[in-house]
Amino acid sequence: MSRPSGTRTLLAGTACALALLALPATPRAQEALADQLAELRRVIEAQQATISRQQDMLDTLSGRINEVEAAAPVAAARAEADPVVTSGQERIQLAISGQVNRMINVANDGDDTKIYNLDNDNSSSRLRFVGTGQVTDELEVGTVIEVELESNASGKVSQDNEDTGSASFNDRKVELVFDHKRYGKVSLGQGDTASNGTAEVDLSGTTVIGYSSVADVAGGLRFFDDNADELSDVSVSDVFSNHDGLSRRDRIRYDTPSLAGFKLSADLISDQRWSSGLRWSGDFGSFKAAAAAGYSDPGDDSDYIVDGSASVLHVPTGLNLTVSSGTKESNEGDDPYNIYAKAGWIADLVSFGPTAFSVDYAYSENNIDEGDEGHSAGFQAVQNFSDYGTELYAGFRWYDYDAARANLDAETITVFTVGSRVKF
Repeated sequence: MSRPSGTRTLLAGTACALALLALPATPRAQEALADQLAELRRVIEAQQATISRQQDMLDTLSGRINEVEAAAPVAAARAEADPVVTSGQERIQLAISGQVNRMINVANDGDDTKIYNLDNDNSSSRLRFVGTGQVTDELEVGTVIEVELESNASGKVSQDNEDTGSASFNDRKVELVFDHKRYGKVSLGQGDTASNGTAEVDLSGTTVIGYSSVADVAGGLRFFDDNADELSDVSVSDVFSNHDGLSRRDRIRYDTPSLAGFKLSADLISDQRWSSGLRWSGDFGSFKAAAAAGYSDPGDDSDYIVDGSASVLHVPTGLNLTVSSGTKESNEGDDPYNIYAKAGWIADLVSFGPTAFSVDYAYSENNIDEGDEGHSAGFQAVQNFSDYGTELYAGFRWYDYDAARANLDAETITVFTVGSRVKF
């Protein structure tokens, strides 16, 4: 082990002094000895001063390290106790979340091909504020405010209206929630009706780009009439509907507690309407499954809407199957209805998140005129980046419309889509 330079100098000086002491005690030798001792004393004092300064520096640095270590837990606790976003009420916790979902469609209507820059109506861009307060161990009260912020919504953009202008601002949910573990949940205000989503149960992992409401990805596009050599007045969303209950409304809704995976919901809606829904989810062996059914009184020229859906996932292989159907009673002509089926596969191909693939087919009938038929098929792929709440997706879909009216010959619409959804 090497010695510090100050120690080496001190040892050398000491050795020199001992050597001088061994010299004969002549006047010249004594004078030389005195000079060497004086020089040695000067070197020792200089080394002591240097060592003292270095010790002071070490003491200062050690003190600063102790201060940082002591302050770190306090700073962390303060950051946890004082979040950036806080509620105006001490006992209410506020959570802010949302998403942005943008995509590009390349669509051909049989006459022309165009590129559209869109917000994806499959799962629109939105902002959500949720406040929750724990009244007792069993009772929780809360509020939900959720708004939709869409610029160029895919359900509104068409061939002759490619830019719908400034972003639309729509209220999706404005509700109060009272949730009791034993007695169930009551929701008051605008929010999901009991029947909303009952035709849309889907475990494929690809709903961001394809699900039972096949029109959403390009609902505003109009079919080209080959007979008239111009765009018709019929859009994709006119031809296809999954008849999924009553969406979101101002209502009072009740949900029972879950029992063996089952949950029953019912609501009373403005304008004397109502709906109900039954949902189930569970695991059996290596399978995960979910299903739902809904019944609604729409309060218009029809008496009821009935719909349902089911999905099953084989967890080890990622293979899955989804089916959906719905019908609306019509006082004029045959009842419109829809049938939908999807087969999918979820795979762990990369380390940063699962990859999902699916193919689907939808058939809608009588949505405009009695005897109308709509056929749609699609392929979807979604790559998840799980740590960042991000999905990249791509899909291809075609829409075919067989019109009952003899003078309308609709061309097939094909749509290629790429996009991304980022949740926060």
